[in-house]
Amino acid sequence: MPARLQPLDSTRTVSVDKPILFVGRHPECDLVINTSRKVSRKHCCLAEINGKFLVRDLGSTNGVQINGKRVSGTKELNSGDELIVGDVVYTFFDASAPKQKAAAPPPTPPLSDDGVPFRDNTDSKTDSREIVHYDHELSSDIPVMIDEDDEAFEDYSDGPSYDDLLSGSDSRN
Repeated sequence: MPARLQPLDSTRTVSVDKPILFVGRHPECDLVINTSRKVSRKHCCLAEINGKFLVRDLGSTNGVQINGKRVSGTKELNSGDELIVGDVVYTFFDASAPKQKAAAPPPTPPLSDDGVPFRDNTDSKTDSREIVHYDHELSSDIPVMIDEDDEAFEDYSDGPSYDDLLSGSDSRN
Protein backbone atom coordinates (compact mmCIF):
# COMPACT_ATOMS: atom_id res chain seq x y z
CA MET A 1 0.00 0.00 0.00
CA PRO A 2 1.86 3.08 -1.23
CA ALA A 3 -0.14 5.77 0.60
CA ARG A 4 -2.77 5.89 3.31
CA LEU A 5 -4.72 8.20 5.60
CA GLN A 6 -4.68 7.19 9.27
CA PRO A 7 -7.48 8.79 11.32
CA LEU A 8 -6.62 9.98 14.81
CA ASP A 9 -9.62 8.23 16.32
CA SER A 10 -8.09 4.82 15.40
CA THR A 11 -10.85 3.81 13.01
CA ARG A 12 -10.01 2.11 9.76
CA THR A 13 -7.07 3.26 7.66
CA VAL A 14 -7.96 4.62 4.24
CA SER A 15 -5.81 3.49 1.31
CA VAL A 16 -5.03 6.15 -1.26
CA ASP A 17 -5.00 3.69 -4.15
CA LYS A 18 -6.61 5.79 -6.90
CA PRO A 19 -5.10 8.59 -8.98
CA ILE A 20 -7.84 10.91 -7.62
CA LEU A 21 -9.62 10.33 -4.31
CA PHE A 22 -12.71 12.45 -3.55
CA VAL A 23 -13.50 13.18 0.10
CA GLY A 24 -16.84 14.38 1.48
CA ARG A 25 -20.26 13.47 2.92
CA HIS A 26 -21.80 12.57 -0.45
CA PRO A 27 -22.22 8.80 -0.97
CA GLU A 28 -20.48 9.00 -4.35
CA CYS A 29 -17.20 10.18 -2.75
CA ASP A 30 -14.35 7.70 -2.48
CA LEU A 31 -13.88 8.56 1.21
CA VAL A 32 -17.27 9.21 2.78
CA ILE A 33 -17.15 11.11 6.07
CA ASN A 34 -20.65 11.22 7.50
CA THR A 35 -19.68 11.61 11.17
CA SER A 36 -19.27 15.40 11.00
CA ARG A 37 -21.54 18.20 9.79
CA LYS A 38 -18.42 20.34 9.16
CA VAL A 39 -17.51 18.16 6.17
CA SER A 40 -19.08 19.35 2.91
CA ARG A 41 -20.75 17.00 0.44
CA LYS A 42 -17.75 17.25 -1.90
CA HIS A 43 -15.13 18.66 0.40
CA CYS A 44 -11.73 18.01 -1.21
CA CYS A 45 -9.77 15.64 -3.39
CA LEU A 46 -6.36 13.98 -3.15
CA ALA A 47 -4.50 13.38 -6.38
CA GLU A 48 -1.27 11.58 -7.15
CA ILE A 49 0.61 13.35 -9.93
CA ASN A 50 4.13 12.28 -10.92
CA GLY A 51 4.67 10.51 -7.60
CA LYS A 52 3.57 13.51 -5.51
CA PHE A 53 0.33 13.72 -3.58
CA LEU A 54 -1.68 16.92 -3.80
CA VAL A 55 -4.78 18.03 -1.93
CA ARG A 56 -7.30 20.53 -3.29
CA ASP A 57 -10.20 22.13 -1.44
CA LEU A 58 -13.30 21.87 -3.63
CA GLY A 59 -14.96 25.02 -2.24
CA SER A 60 -15.89 23.58 1.15
CA THR A 61 -17.35 25.79 3.87
CA ASN A 62 -14.99 24.73 6.66
CA GLY A 63 -11.85 24.21 4.58
CA VAL A 64 -8.91 21.84 4.51
CA GLN A 65 -5.74 22.25 6.55
CA ILE A 66 -2.28 20.73 6.27
CA ASN A 67 -0.33 20.86 9.54
CA GLY A 68 -2.67 23.56 10.88
CA LYS A 69 -2.45 25.84 7.82
CA ARG A 70 -5.50 26.34 5.63
CA VAL A 71 -5.15 25.15 2.05
CA SER A 72 -6.01 27.61 -0.66
CA GLY A 73 -5.84 26.11 -4.11
CA THR A 74 -3.71 22.99 -4.37
CA LYS A 75 -0.97 22.04 -1.91
CA GLU A 76 1.48 19.14 -1.75
CA LEU A 77 0.91 16.53 0.93
CA ASN A 78 4.05 14.90 2.39
CA SER A 79 4.38 11.75 4.43
CA GLY A 80 3.71 12.50 8.11
CA ASP A 81 1.58 15.59 7.39
CA GLU A 82 -1.60 16.12 9.37
CA LEU A 83 -4.59 16.57 7.07
CA ILE A 84 -7.72 18.15 8.57
CA VAL A 85 -10.91 17.82 6.54
CA GLY A 86 -13.51 20.07 8.21
CA ASP A 87 -12.90 18.89 11.78
CA VAL A 88 -11.81 15.32 11.00
CA VAL A 89 -8.07 14.73 11.44
CA TYR A 90 -5.94 12.27 9.47
CA THR A 91 -2.22 11.62 9.27
CA PHE A 92 -0.98 11.05 5.74
CA PHE A 93 1.62 8.32 5.17
CA ASP A 94 3.36 7.66 1.88
CA ALA A 95 5.32 4.39 1.94
CA SER A 96 6.97 5.21 -1.39
CA ALA A 97 8.37 8.53 -0.10
CA PRO A 98 12.12 8.56 0.49
CA LYS A 99 13.01 8.07 4.13
CA GLN A 100 14.62 11.02 5.87
CA LYS A 101 18.13 10.18 6.96
CA ALA A 102 19.29 10.89 10.47
CA ALA A 103 22.12 13.38 10.62
CA ALA A 104 25.42 11.66 9.99
CA PRO A 105 28.00 11.86 12.75
CA PRO A 106 30.96 14.10 11.98
CA PRO A 107 33.80 12.29 10.22
CA THR A 108 36.68 10.98 12.30
CA PRO A 109 39.78 13.11 11.71
CA PRO A 110 42.57 11.33 9.86
CA LEU A 111 45.46 10.07 11.99
CA SER A 112 49.16 9.78 11.27
CA ASP A 113 50.90 6.41 11.50
CA ASP A 114 51.57 6.93 15.21
CA GLY A 115 47.92 7.81 15.98
CA VAL A 116 48.33 11.59 16.20
CA PRO A 117 45.53 13.55 14.48
CA PHE A 118 46.34 15.76 11.53
CA ARG A 119 45.60 19.48 11.68
CA ASP A 120 43.73 20.22 8.49
CA ASN A 121 45.05 23.43 6.90
CA THR A 122 43.03 23.21 3.72
CA ASP A 123 41.59 25.97 1.67
CA SER A 124 40.12 26.03 -1.80
CA LYS A 125 43.57 26.15 -3.47
CA THR A 126 45.69 23.73 -1.46
CA ASP A 127 45.32 20.46 0.38
CA SER A 128 48.08 20.44 2.96
CA ARG A 129 48.08 18.78 6.33
CA GLU A 130 50.49 18.97 9.23
CA ILE A 131 50.76 16.80 12.31
CA VAL A 132 49.51 18.37 15.53
CA HIS A 133 52.16 18.24 18.24
CA TYR A 134 51.01 18.29 21.82
CA ASP A 135 54.35 18.95 23.52
CA HIS A 136 54.63 22.17 25.46
CA GLU A 137 58.04 23.49 24.44
CA LEU A 138 58.64 27.22 24.34
CA SER A 139 58.77 28.66 20.87
CA SER A 140 60.91 31.52 19.61
CA ASP A 141 57.74 32.91 18.03
CA ILE A 142 56.26 33.88 21.40
CA PRO A 143 56.81 37.58 22.19
CA VAL A 144 58.77 38.20 25.38
CA MET A 145 58.40 41.36 27.50
CA ILE A 146 61.77 42.74 28.52
CA ASP A 147 61.95 45.09 31.49
CA GLU A 148 63.84 48.22 30.57
CA ASP A 149 64.55 51.17 32.82
CA ASP A 150 62.88 54.49 32.11
CA GLU A 151 66.13 56.09 30.93
CA ALA A 152 66.31 53.72 27.97
CA PHE A 153 62.92 54.93 26.81
CA GLU A 154 63.98 58.56 27.19
CA ASP A 155 66.98 58.02 24.91
CA TYR A 156 64.76 56.82 22.07
CA SER A 157 61.92 59.28 22.38
CA ASP A 158 61.75 62.81 21.05
CA GLY A 159 59.05 63.89 23.48
CA PRO A 160 58.75 64.13 27.26
CA SER A 161 59.32 61.07 29.42
CA TYR A 162 56.53 59.06 30.95
CA ASP A 163 57.32 60.50 34.41
CA ASP A 164 57.24 64.05 33.01
CA LEU A 165 53.84 63.43 31.51
CA LEU A 166 52.52 62.15 34.83
CA SER A 167 53.89 65.13 36.77
CA GLY A 168 52.80 67.64 34.16
CA SER A 169 56.30 69.04 33.57
CA ASP A 170 58.78 68.66 30.75
CA SER A 171 62.41 68.34 31.96
CA ARG A 172 63.79 68.98 28.46
CA ASN A 173 62.76 72.63 28.25
